[in-house]
Amino acid sequence: MLKSIQFLESKLATLLDYVRQLQLSNQQLRTQVEQLEQEKSALRERMAQAQTRIDKVIQQLNAEASKPADSDSEHA
Repeated sequence: MLKSIQFLESKLATLLDYVRQLQLSNQQLRTQVEQLEQEKSALRERMAQAQTRIDKVIQQLNAEASKPADSDSEHA
């Protein structure tokens, strides 16, 4: 009977160690996910800013392309 109790005690200690390790790992993963979410948000913001700049450049190019080419015809 004593051996059974000692065996169960040993298994319980092993299980508790495993649970502690899992809790620590889980907390580390939660921290990592939070950091990655913040990084993703920052990258999305940068992409939105870049898209705005690209749109402005395209508008400028379209505006320049639609201007009359008076100076070009004078040089021909």
